[in-house]
Amino acid sequence: MVSAFCFFAYGQIRQFRSGGKWADAEMNQSQSATDLDSLWQYRDTIVGKFNGVEVDTLICEPIPPVYPVEKDELFGGNYFHWRLFTKKGTVKDFKIDDTIGIEFVKEGDLDGNGGEEWGFLGMWPCGTWTSYRVLTAVDGEWKLLATPMMVWWQHIEEGDINTDELATPSDKPGFINAKLSNVIDDCTNWVVQDTVLPVKTMDYNSFYQDSIDKF
Repeated sequence: MVSAFCFFAYGQIRQFRSGGKWADAEMNQSQSATDLDSLWQYRDTIVGKFNGVEVDTLICEPIPPVYPVEKDELFGGNYFHWRLFTKKGTVKDFKIDDTIGIEFVKEGDLDGNGGEEWGFLGMWPCGTWTSYRVLTAVDGEWKLLATPMMVWWQHIEEGDINTDELATPSDKPGFINAKLSNVIDDCTNWVVQDTVLPVKTMDYNSFYQDSIDKF
């Protein structure tokens, strides 16, 4: 089962994108990769009022070098460190260290405070589960908006969950609506569940410290 859903091709993972646009999708067909810098194919961008006032562009790109193949054949050859920065500086630069890719999902204003949020699915070279993380700007810094949602990759692959519906505004103040995957019936049935999560901003790197320490 695991091998069926290994992320053995980075391009294969991109089909789950929603909201953001990869640089290669925007590249002019007549322009070759040699005309661009070496990181162009890994970048993603998204535009929004992240601070609730000014429209800005958020960009993510990997931080070289790739993880050495000689240390791990499966994980080697991938980028695990990512830099996020805005063109106008409305939010401080940020570093994410526990994914081999970031594809932005535009969320809009989930918590009703005027600022726009964004999310992404964590990516690993192999595995059947991931988590969806929503980030929000708090005092000019990126924070998790709520506890990340666990997602089974097959629910994404088969269209049971769309990335643009993983998190939506809730009529209940202080909460967001969420779709997540769960296992029931003594671990024999994988189901999609609708729930609500409390808005509770927290430090991203502290939440994911265990996986960050690995790389």
